[in-house]
Parts: sequence; C-alpha cells; structure tokens
Amino acid sequence: MAKKRRKKKKKKTNPLAASWQYTCAVLAVFHWDRAGRCLTLALAWMVLGTAFAGGFTYLDRYVHQIAHQRDLSLTVGLVDRPVWASNELVEKVCLSTGIHSDDFLLDESLPRTWAANLKANPWVKELRYLRKRYDGRLEIDCDLRLPIASVVKGTKVYYLDAQGVLLPAARLAGDQAHLVRLRGSDFELPKAGRAVSSPALRAGLELLTLIKQVDERLPWQERVWAELAVLDVANFRGRLNNADPHLTLFTTNDTEIRWGAEVGEYLAHYEAPDRIKLRWIYQHKKLHGSLGAYLTIDPRPLRKETADPLRQST
Repeated sequence: MAKKRRKKKKKKTNPLAASWQYTCAVLAVFHWDRAGRCLTLALAWMVLGTAFAGGFTYLDRYVHQIAHQRDLSLTVGLVDRPVWASNELVEKVCLSTGIHSDDFLLDESLPRTWAANLKANPWVKELRYLRKRYDGRLEIDCDLRLPIASVVKGTKVYYLDAQGVLLPAARLAGDQAHLVRLRGSDFELPKAGRAVSSPALRAGLELLTLIKQVDERLPWQERVWAELAVLDVANFRGRLNNADPHLTLFTTNDTEIRWGAEVGEYLAHYEAPDRIKLRWIYQHKKLHGSLGAYLTIDPRPLRKETADPLRQST
C-alpha cells in the first residue's frame, strides 16, 4: 500500500514581526532617500556659493581693471560754495583732502582719510559731510572761515577771521575780498589753524568785527568798510603813550581815525561810548560821501549827537 504523504505544515508567521520588518524596510528606504536629497541640496548650495564668490571676485577685479583702463579722473566740488570763495581757494581746499586721480573709488577707507585731511585744513571751520559718488565726483559740504583782517610776519601774509584763527593767504572774491591790515609791534603768531593769543590783535579784531557788523546793516552808499586800510594797535592800552589813541584806523587815502580805547573800555579813559564813536564816523561818511574829506577824525570826545546814521533809536 502506498504510504500517504505527510502534508507540510505551514509555518505560522507573527503579524507583529512582519509589520515591524516592513516598517524597518520602509524607514531605511526613506532614510537613505532623504539623506540623498539633503546631500544633493548641500552640494548644490556649495556649488552656488562657490560660483557667487568667484563671480564677485571676478567682478571686483574687472571693475578695478576697467577703472584704471579708463584712467578715471576724480573731481571734487564744494556744496553751497560761498560767493567770496575764489576758484583758487576752492581748489586749495579740495586738494587738501589728499585725493588722487588713481584712487580706487570702491576703497571704503578713502573717505575717512579724505575727511581727516580736510578737517586739518585751517580754512575749514566745520565739515558736515563728504560724499563719494561712483561717477568720479567727491562732494564736500563744509563751512569755510571768513577772514576780516590780514597780518604780515616777515615776508609772509596771513589772514585772521573774527575768532582770531590764523589762515594762509589766498585769493578772495567779491566784497569780502577787502581786508583791513593789522599793524603794530612784532606779533607772535601761532601755526595756521590756531587762534592768536596776542591781546592787541584780539582787540583789533573785536573793533573790526564791530565795524563790519554795523557796515553790513547799512545801504552800500553809507558803508565805510571798503575805505578802511590799516588798524594800528602798536599803542594798545597806552603802552607807548597813554595820551595817544590806543587804537588808530587809517583809510585808503591816509585819513587818520583816532578811535581810542579797545571796545568796551571807553569809561576808564573818559571817552565817548563805542556807539557814539561809530555814529560820528558814519556821519562823516554820510555827509561827505567819503572819510577822506578830513585829515583826521577824532570820535573820542564826549558829544551829544542827534544824527543817527545807524537809523536806530538811542
């Protein structure tokens, strides 16, 4: 008799184990797939970063090369240039920045260097801004010192502003080009850009500033500033002769104006107040059209004047 075949028993599988194996397989595939995408993305960013860096480096070299190939000429200009500033003075101020035609415009350190050089210029009173443009122009917005007097030291001529700051001589333009020369003993002058310490010079500047302020408030026909040539301070505070005027003005036609004591010190010397002195001088100008009608004008004695060339009430 034939033997009966034994049926193989099917091995029972654990559903939980099968699920776990499937999950692990899916996670492994997902993990490697995600890692591959991340790696690909990272490589792409590296390639892009390298390309950008290389591009900017090439662009920088290209701009530098083109700027020198074009021989770009840098120009400098003042914003709101004063009417009294001549072309010569403006050029000197602009060149004091130390700018050169071959300076690389994209160099960020240059404007700071130019500004520092400009602030060291005695003519520059205040620097508001220095703007660099990529078309080859440097714009400067600053206030320049306005001189009112000149002084001679040896063979050199210097200018002084109302604050007594010493300035190198330069050509001026317009009505402000006229300066009154301060004359006296041998002064000790500081370096350009610093204020003088001489009391005589400071007293002279105070008087000139007072006259100039009054002059600018009057019609041009009554102004005297253009006729003043010299202010002698040699006898300041009577150091030569206390009876003589301490400050003496001379006009362009050698009329002597015996002003007297420094501004504000008239009482100590029994002189007319500064305001009365000014009225007396301007009255001569108004009546005669010029200060040269007399050899001397002495406004020191106390007077009761009714005319007021300043057109203000007493």
